[in-house]
Amino acid sequence: MTDWKNGHGWSFEDQQEARNQSDRHPKKDNNEPIRFEVVEHIATLSTTETGWQKELNIISWNDAEPKYDIRSWKNDHSRVGKGVTLFKDEMKVLADAIKQINLNKNQKED
Repeated sequence: MTDWKNGHGWSFEDQQEARNQSDRHPKKDNNEPIRFEVVEHIATLSTTETGWQKELNIISWNDAEPKYDIRSWKNDHSRVGKGVTLFKDEMKVLADAIKQINLNKNQKED
């Protein structure tokens, strides 16, 4: 068992120290607006009563290489919600995992 009070093991301060020593520098000024291009719309997964849509798309964020993206969008794409962005190899792993799920086994229908 880790003794958190006596400084053995991980602590929040250690994590902050590690972040401060990183050689990684932001590539974007945080005051700049985020740019995106929907390269390909693959599917709309759901739509809320207010018109927000959860979508699977291929998106280029800030002119970077396009990636798979699952998130909620306002119906006109003027606002964006939280989501997840996946590289092609991560999407393949997710797709394989989804294929292995038996959605009917041990689950109630919605």
